[in-house]
Amino acid sequence: LYQALDTAGAAHAIAAARLAGTIALLHDIRHELDSAMAWSLKVARVLDTQPEQFDAYTLWSERINHALRLIDARQFSAADLLLQATLAAVQGQRDLLTLHANALSAMAGNAVRQQRRDEAARINRDILALRLRALPDDRAGMALAHHNIAVDLHRSGHYEQAEAMYRTAVASLGPGDADPDHHRVEAYTGLGSLLLTRGRAADALAAHASAYALLQARGDADTPRAAQVLFFMASSQISVGRWGDAARTLRQCLALLQSSGQRAGYFSTWGANMLYGQVMTELGDLPEAQAALDRALTHARQAGAAPNLMGNLHLHRATLLEAQGQADAAGQALGEAEVAFAAFYPAQARPRRAVQARRCRLDEAPACDDLQRLLSDAQALRSAPLA
Repeated sequence: LYQALDTAGAAHAIAAARLAGTIALLHDIRHELDSAMAWSLKVARVLDTQPEQFDAYTLWSERINHALRLIDARQFSAADLLLQATLAAVQGQRDLLTLHANALSAMAGNAVRQQRRDEAARINRDILALRLRALPDDRAGMALAHHNIAVDLHRSGHYEQAEAMYRTAVASLGPGDADPDHHRVEAYTGLGSLLLTRGRAADALAAHASAYALLQARGDADTPRAAQVLFFMASSQISVGRWGDAARTLRQCLALLQSSGQRAGYFSTWGANMLYGQVMTELGDLPEAQAALDRALTHARQAGAAPNLMGNLHLHRATLLEAQGQADAAGQALGEAEVAFAAFYPAQARPRRAVQARRCRLDEAPACDDLQRLLSDAQALRSAPLA
């Protein structure tokens, strides 16, 4: 249908653009991000040349959607410019309040991707206040707002409050409510990750299973969106010692990504390979682990992975290299992990101490000296007299 409209001449250009926007959204729902961007660019070209042909809601909602795809493609500056223009256009217009909230949400997401987490948390609090005041009946929007606050609380270590917010997000939408963007899936996935952080692995696995069941019920279990849920489900399976199940889950996850040729997100492709490498190392299939971690490293560098995530990848590489009897190479990988963590964590953070301990175990004398100094500094802080 799009091809027919697109080749029918200028009279049908607007109809073709509207249809392209719908097709882009269908790819968004499945997390087929590259295809979504390709269709989004078709819409953007018409919006730029014939904006007067669209009503205000369609015009600015399509611009927000395009900005979200620019963020996924790491085109942060372009996304910010588009979102600033959108916010200026919709702010203060009562019939565009939903777009005001959506534009702010996209801005918060853009800030997070650039490690501006305090800014994102402030914006997310503003969004929740706006929705509670002016859009309380937008149940999907309320679910998203509570989920984003939960993520902020999770990142900042306020785990009890985060859990309550995740559960509020889940409860914001009932089984019969429209949820085209899978907000309940995202909330269950985030809740499971939080519970895993809190040491409640069985509860985490149940939450991740609930997220996957929702995708199955919607017929989306064979899409790249499901790959992200399967990644976190495998993490929970590892935590309860179900290594064989985790291997099967990750193979399913990777097959979804490879068969579609799409990215499930800026983390899932390389993260799934990293986790699969960890599982294969544990199960003793070292060649398979090597191949997976090599793929993970390639994808992580292409994605510009955050330093803390790169540090974890290097730790898994070090574990594999130790298992292969390559002590020197393992030490080098641990050194790379320490450099990555140093760009993200303070000196006495647990991940950095863990790396130092592992390097010390490999008989690296400077690492032992550094670890002793860190432990001494920590003790001094604990025993400092009150002023």
